[in-house]
Amino acid sequence: MQESTPEKLSFSESTPALQRSRPQFI
Repeated sequence: MQESTPEKLSFSESTPALQRSRPQFI
């Protein structure tokens, strides 16, 4: 799915639900 850079982009502007699951990413 993701590689490296698009990973953070997708996480930040795609899944707000993941933010709660992985607050360490953002």
